[in-house]
Amino acid sequence: RTHASWTRAPSDTRISDTRTSNTRTLGHTHLGHTHLGYTLLGHPIAPIGSRHAPRLGHVIGFGWNAGQDRYVLEAEVGRGTYGKVYKAQMVRGTTPGSEPAPQTSEIVALKEFNGADRVDGIPLSGIREMALLRELKHPSLVTLHDVVVEPGSGSTFLVLEYVEHDLEKLLIHHAKRKHPLMAETVRSMMWQLVSGIEYMHANWVMHRDMKPSNVLVYGHGPHFGHIKITDFGMARIFKTPAVALTANNPVVATLWYRAPELLLGPRHYTPAIDVWALGVIFAELLFLQVLFKGKQIEEKASDIKTFQSHQMEAIVNILGTPDPATWPGLADLAHANQLAAFTRVESRLDATLRKLGKLR
Repeated sequence: RTHASWTRAPSDTRISDTRTSNTRTLGHTHLGHTHLGYTLLGHPIAPIGSRHAPRLGHVIGFGWNAGQDRYVLEAEVGRGTYGKVYKAQMVRGTTPGSEPAPQTSEIVALKEFNGADRVDGIPLSGIREMALLRELKHPSLVTLHDVVVEPGSGSTFLVLEYVEHDLEKLLIHHAKRKHPLMAETVRSMMWQLVSGIEYMHANWVMHRDMKPSNVLVYGHGPHFGHIKITDFGMARIFKTPAVALTANNPVVATLWYRAPELLLGPRHYTPAIDVWALGVIFAELLFLQVLFKGKQIEEKASDIKTFQSHQMEAIVNILGTPDPATWPGLADLAHANQLAAFTRVESRLDATLRKLGKLR
């Protein structure tokens, strides 16, 4: 349903270099070791051979909107395996050929992809995120304003709406102060999360990495209390996959939010993995602690053979030991035989929730 569109770049494509206020011609673009002259999503990609870390106060320009918008980096606000996120000021200009207008500005988030050691262009996760966010539009999903390629360095940025907090930090804040969230707050957040995920699934998209740090929360202004699901680098269209979903990304979802079917080595899985993660987040909103907190066993992103026994044991100790009678198809999973080593227990979910509820 959604694909990155690669088209030929016209030889006279012109872009503005904001560092020198000059205009230069972008012809054939160097991607990796070959001159291709292609564009991503219809917009030319600048050379990537001489990347450098952006400086705060640095001005970045040139996006798909063909206007004179500029982005001034103000602060680094996050980082992860994907790269870095900056708080920036977007200064809106005018579209070439239109009447001059006063410049206006707003605060945005710039997500820069790692790539200093790459010669083959934008990471696949970045391509996915750009393509999906251009099509997915929902109040509970983060808004993509633009994709910006910095001339000269070739650094690629997603221009996203800026949201002050993420849910993980909010939960840590409340847990340290032993101050539970109000029931109305939990109800509102869960409604927004379920609404957003239902919209994604209705459009054949799985998020595959739902966790509190990928949920942004407005803390001020007219959008106070609104949440935004973010980080679509692991998202995947599942309607008619050409290969098994485990083929390219055997390991998905952060461990504590990973569904048991993923732990047991499936060949295929369903959007239910997002629903499981929402359930774990629900418990965390209520009790300010992770419900299934297993110890990580080192694994490679390309390795489906690693059995996360500690995480599976954490789930079994609360929900009970699964068996083929209660879980049809369990015996077909690669690691199902590993469950024989666990002490068989019955579900303790009710008792666990009552115990956690007393700690609120």
